[in-house]
Amino acid sequence: YFPLQVAGAMLFSTQNIGSWCLSDSAVFRIELRLQDIFVASPHDKMRYLFGVAFSNLIPAAPALIALGIILAIVTSVSLLGWLVLFACILTVWVLYSAIGIAVSSRLRSQREVWPVGNLIFTLLGILSPLYYPLSILPPVWREFAHLLPATYAALLVQGALGLGPAGSVNLAADAGLLVLSTAVGLVAAWWLYQWRER
Repeated sequence: YFPLQVAGAMLFSTQNIGSWCLSDSAVFRIELRLQDIFVASPHDKMRYLFGVAFSNLIPAAPALIALGIILAIVTSVSLLGWLVLFACILTVWVLYSAIGIAVSSRLRSQREVWPVGNLIFTLLGILSPLYYPLSILPPVWREFAHLLPATYAALLVQGALGLGPAGSVNLAADAGLLVLSTAVGLVAAWWLYQWRER
């Protein structure tokens, strides 16, 4: 399971960027009032959101690179495998950063940031089969895991790296469900996000 766990650690590290985005965005809005400056500026909220997300990707990059090197050492990864892994990391980064920023816009106090962020992102990371095959979960938990977008990223990466079921139909279905669940998650995050204080 070690190669699977290394690939899972890459996805989990990327998913945790959402928790960092939640913390930073809440501090920028609640403590520093930085978001108010952007609201008053000619920049739109998309640039602000991308800036918060990208600024949190930068400190995660060394860990992702180190894990990529470890993955290359412990298992043979094809070019297609690397491309799928990169696409899944990018998708998870966009989705979970959006979720973190959206949730942060609903927090009213700095005291809420730590418990809310840790609860949300730890649960999402543990329930998705990032570190283990989906097949070892009990049937009820397996069905619940299918509701989480990171599950499809994990299944897609595991299949592309030869660490799990890898039929072309399975990979196409996992890719389609990842895109669909990401789109639904982004729409929900956009709806939840408050750019201006009410």
